[in-house]
Amino acid sequence: MSENDLFDIHRLRAIGRQHWDPVARRNQESSDPGEYDAYILQAAGLALRGGSIADVRDFLLECSAGMGVETDEEASARAAGEIVLEVTRATQGDTDGQ
Repeated sequence: MSENDLFDIHRLRAIGRQHWDPVARRNQESSDPGEYDAYILQAAGLALRGGSIADVRDFLLECSAGMGVETDEEASARAAGEIVLEVTRATQGDTDGQ
């Protein structure tokens, strides 16, 4: 089983679109819902391997910068916190999100 099999991609996708969304696509009907999957899954993998919220935030900031968009440290920190929480839930077997 790979790291990605541990995570609920729909939850991670929602985190990315709600909190991170570096290219402001959340309100565009034509946008691809999985547009950020690769980034969010890498961030979740980093958290799974022991990365802190700050590590995940920095990763997301680097991704935003790599896209050539303005980096939003607050949004990246919120997303990082949610991603780390989701990874913790997944690895502790809490599948109902409570």
